[in-house]
Amino acid sequence: MRKPQNRLLEAFTVAASIALSLLASVASTQAVLYHSDCEKAERTAALAVAHVEAIAADSIAASHIAFNGGQPCSPDDLDTLRRIALEASHLSDVGRIAEGRIVCTALWGKLADPILLPMPGYQRPNFKIWRSSDVGGTLYEDTNLVVRGELLTVSSPSAFDDLDPERRGRILIYTKDNQYLFKDLEAREEKDLLSPYVIERHACSDAIDACASVRLGRTAAWHLPVFVLLAFAVGSIVIGSTLSIWLLRRRRRPRGLDEKLVSALNKGLITMEYQPLCNAFTGQVVGWEALSRWTTPSGEVISPEVFVPLAQIHGLGPTLARYVVQRALCELRTRLRDRSLYVCVNVEPEDVADNGFPSYVRAAVAGKDVSPAQLKFEVTERTDIVQPEFLKNMQAMQAEGFCFLIDDFGTGNANFSHLAKTRFDGVKIDRLFTSALGTPSPLRSVLPAIYELAKTLGLDVTVEGVESENQLEVIRKIAPKATVQGWHLGRPQSAGKLDI
Repeated sequence: MRKPQNRLLEAFTVAASIALSLLASVASTQAVLYHSDCEKAERTAALAVAHVEAIAADSIAASHIAFNGGQPCSPDDLDTLRRIALEASHLSDVGRIAEGRIVCTALWGKLADPILLPMPGYQRPNFKIWRSSDVGGTLYEDTNLVVRGELLTVSSPSAFDDLDPERRGRILIYTKDNQYLFKDLEAREEKDLLSPYVIERHACSDAIDACASVRLGRTAAWHLPVFVLLAFAVGSIVIGSTLSIWLLRRRRRPRGLDEKLVSALNKGLITMEYQPLCNAFTGQVVGWEALSRWTTPSGEVISPEVFVPLAQIHGLGPTLARYVVQRALCELRTRLRDRSLYVCVNVEPEDVADNGFPSYVRAAVAGKDVSPAQLKFEVTERTDIVQPEFLKNMQAMQAEGFCFLIDDFGTGNANFSHLAKTRFDGVKIDRLFTSALGTPSPLRSVLPAIYELAKTLGLDVTVEGVESENQLEVIRKIAPKATVQGWHLGRPQSAGKLDI
């Protein structure tokens, strides 16, 4: 009877050690998560207030500059408004008000049908504010309209995008007396904020009448990824039992998607397809956009919308960018012997900002006997483009002949303000505006306006998303010197299947 009792005691000791170790791990982890969430909420609230102050500063500066703009809505005045819009980082448009109506703006020019402004939602002696949703007839969304005297300024709809990219919390920006709400950035999952276990932090401006509130759902230890919870269990077992150490050292932890991506890059399993870029007027192919594709050995297709952001999150962005450059130059080497053809590669600002990126690209084109002008980079903005290292490296590469375009221009973070901050070689107009051509959509006039502005600034223009002959004919009329891309002109294909 003694032997079974000893075994039972040993089992109880091992179980108790594992349980205590697990509880200690969960408690310490929860404390770290709570501290991290508090810091994030405080930091986000302070950053929201700073953004509001910056928007107000841009609006005030714009009103001072526009005071001597000449005859309202004249060509000279519109040029002044466009210059203000280009140079203001936090404004998307600037316009003129007459008799309570919007009569012209930098983006839309002189309006055939002036837009009547209702009673303002917030008013002070020197200015009035409307939410865009309160003003009918405009194309502005998710932004605020501010009128100072006879000048209208429109804040950028992407001005607050970097506050909480994961959209975990809810951010409110309001007056200090809580009487008016300027901005309401809702969480992606509001149900997470209904729990009593939330963190709420506030911050107010010392310069203007604005406060910010951030309501963030607490990260619970049991909400962590499965592999983290497994690590707790493994650690507890290791501490509680020598036998468990022996067993757990032989367990194979399932690899995460980030590890699989590293393996795919090392083994060359990321493949490339190329979509034609054509002259809008002649339809002749002038180049290709390199598009990365990933199919795992098990046959699972991973979308670029998944693995490209994943690469950035895990610091693999520069590695992926170099991989795409090298593979594209290698697979298109024969076609690029024609110096009039080129290839476009998508990059993030962080990729270009990497210290070794310029020298790597320089060596890559030299090794494939390709001229720098035949390699163009489409900068995709997920974060602020104005990084000192990015600007320095881009300018150095441009001096050698490489070209840079802003991708998805006209949406998200890619707006007019960035053309004032640095000299890009061109813009790629988002497919949203292409799809509006030939339809009653109010967005149908955006593409011509962007094209004219780009040509005035001496920028190349690429129009993506051309899906029909009707769209192509319209583009030929309004943007004859543009480069076009879309399924109507050719779908992405492997290098071996390209027509040229």
